[in-house]
Amino acid sequence: MTNRKKNSLTLNIFFTLMTLALVSEPSYSMNGEDDRPCEQSRDPHQMMDALSITDNQKEAFLKIMKAQHEKRQSIHEQYQPIHEQEHDAMRALHQEALSELSTVLSEDQLKKFDSFIKENRAGRDRRNREK
Repeated sequence: MTNRKKNSLTLNIFFTLMTLALVSEPSYSMNGEDDRPCEQSRDPHQMMDALSITDNQKEAFLKIMKAQHEKRQSIHEQYQPIHEQEHDAMRALHQEALSELSTVLSEDQLKKFDSFIKENRAGRDRRNREK
């Protein structure tokens, strides 16, 4: 393989990984305390206060929220194996990219590349939690 083809392949891999790291759809991350998706970790009573739920609305509101939580949890459990497969495939792809890039980049550049990807992933995860 010529150097030009190697450089082209390396750039293609790099841009593919950067695109995946920066613009991929957020996944449900889990709250370490209770196995609920992060968006479900808030107490419905906090939402009740924010919405100024009246005593007449309280029982129906809590009943609906509990049912919705159970449905979300069921969906999460149903798709968890697929989610784990996706993560495994993405980790394997990342390792493949590192392996291929090791023929082009120095060890220091590879470490910086890996750190850059991890920092961007962490920033994206943090931004998604703030939404």
